[in-house]
Amino acid sequence: ADGRIKPDICAPGYSISSARNGLNRQCNSASKSGTSMACPGVAGAALLVRQYFVDGFSPSGTKVPEDGFEPSGALIKAVILNSGRVMLGRDNSDRNLPVFTSTEFDESQGFGLISLVDGLYLKEKSKAKVHIWDREPLTSGQEWEKSFKLGKCEAAHTSVTLTYFDKENSSTSCNPCIVNRLDLTVEKDGTTYFPNGLTKADVKNNSQRIRIPHIVGGLLTVKVRARNLATDKQKFALVVSGCLDV
Repeated sequence: ADGRIKPDICAPGYSISSARNGLNRQCNSASKSGTSMACPGVAGAALLVRQYFVDGFSPSGTKVPEDGFEPSGALIKAVILNSGRVMLGRDNSDRNLPVFTSTEFDESQGFGLISLVDGLYLKEKSKAKVHIWDREPLTSGQEWEKSFKLGKCEAAHTSVTLTYFDKENSSTSCNPCIVNRLDLTVEKDGTTYFPNGLTKADVKNNSQRIRIPHIVGGLLTVKVRARNLATDKQKFALVVSGCLDV
């Protein structure tokens, strides 16, 4: 392993009620815990994200069939990771231990607890606007840039998430193992912010997120730069949420 952030996202998985067969083949239920309960929740959320785009809810927040499109897997992942709520810890109650302290991007929670109410924009219901870009191509050395004005809304922060599907690495001993490296940065008020809690470019992860506490006013600039690509180009998906005026 080259030290990438895992898990990517968390979902409820403790004492989840699930379908099971009963006596004489009648329907029944069972309460189970573990990743076998959490993973179906994330899979269902991914399906809802896909339907949101296919049905044309983006960008207006209402269903406009003419706006519908087939999202890439990278965009669906970006929406989910951008939605993650920071968790305070990991439960150890089955071992009679106190809650294990956890922080954003660590080995317990990754990008946090999935929350589609924070990940997708619905008109007159969401606290924040959500803007997306999908299948954006970059060649080596090229930079993508977009600026936003920060207005008023109920969102506590501006969140920017980049994901892309990297070319496979043939080495079994690489560290880091990124082949096509993309760097995400956000600039605001003379300060450059880096992803995943770092103070410099992330050279290991092809999923990167930056969050900045919301302050009304000013300009925020998002940049994605391609470095040392092994292929002709690299496509990416990007999600930006917050009190945004394009």
